[in-house]
Amino acid sequence: MLIFLMYLFTFIGASLLCIAAMIKLILMFPITDHHKLIAAVSSFRMKFPRQLIASNKSCIVAYNENLRKIAIGTFPYSSQKKAIANLYSFDQILGCEIIENALTITKVSKTSLINRRVADHTEVKPATIHTEEITELTLIIYIQALTTQILHISLLPKQFALKPSDSRYPQIYSEALLLYQTLKSIVTFSEFNDDSESQNKLKRYIY
Repeated sequence: MLIFLMYLFTFIGASLLCIAAMIKLILMFPITDHHKLIAAVSSFRMKFPRQLIASNKSCIVAYNENLRKIAIGTFPYSSQKKAIANLYSFDQILGCEIIENALTITKVSKTSLINRRVADHTEVKPATIHTEEITELTLIIYIQALTTQILHISLLPKQFALKPSDSRYPQIYSEALLLYQTLKSIVTFSEFNDDSESQNKLKRYIY
């Protein structure tokens, strides 16, 4: 009995030491939002050759062109403890746009592509020059599901407003355009393939 108790207390002591060591490591090397976003898309057990993470760590966009899959990870509004990612096919991405202070800077959608890619909808318009603060720079993504989902992703530093003259803003704005162009290429890629498939079906029907 004494030997059993000795082994039991030894086991408990070793377990407590391991737990203390793990807590110390976590405190020394805390899990950052960057790692949380990567972990969220890694849960799909799929390789994503291209991954883009916003500098304010609000989102991650990862995609695989060969598999035509895209994962979008964000933090829920209620908590920053865990990032949540969803996996979509390229066909499910209906469009996206950039909003600056409630104004649409640029927008693309499958509708505009069907309408022969109207320039007003697909070309990036230069940001309006003004002296007021930038209180909003939002990337909006439209996704096809049971109902159309709309993701609103703020790309500004948390709880910050920036002036256009702020040295950080050109970098953040360029980052927004990069995310937009990536999503635009996916929308275009999807639409192009859909058109090609329709044309092939029509050719088979005619001939």
